[in-house]
Amino acid sequence: FPARMLRDKGVFVAVEAMNKLKDKLQGKARLVLAGGYLGTNPSLIPIEELQAMQVPGYIDWINHQEDMIPHFVSCDVVVLPSIYREGLPKALIEACAIGRPVIKTDVPGCRMCVKDKWNGLMVPPRDVDALADATMWMYKHRDNLMEMGKHSRELAERDFSIISVIEKHFAIYSELLER
Repeated sequence: FPARMLRDKGVFVAVEAMNKLKDKLQGKARLVLAGGYLGTNPSLIPIEELQAMQVPGYIDWINHQEDMIPHFVSCDVVVLPSIYREGLPKALIEACAIGRPVIKTDVPGCRMCVKDKWNGLMVPPRDVDALADATMWMYKHRDNLMEMGKHSRELAERDFSIISVIEKHFAIYSELLER
């Protein structure tokens, strides 16, 4: 879970989904919350709540990380169950670039990173049961994760490379100039 510790990013949804799976997954899976809690955002989760939701070795909050690459490399799946409209999250682009499957909520801005069952899974926002089911699907289909990760990498190379982004910007500028 690579995001600021905001309610809007779906922290509680992720934690509740893992808690639903505790009997089935404890010792076999781990949710790592990698994100800071500083700032003035009204959706910010107080540090006391973050500390209270931890289950050592199962749900761990590791705070803000300057370098997420080792965390993406060491995980099997990246989860970001945002409950609000976003731009395209940089964390999801990075997860795809590293070659990780993604579980993401079906909200504007995030749909561009996940093609359901191709490189990840999409779930409805705020749906703890759907996120728990998607997490369990990933666990049961571990043999598919490498292929899904390859698809994530293909998506990143095709749609999010610097050349692709520059080309898209020039296309927008050209269209505006033609008007």
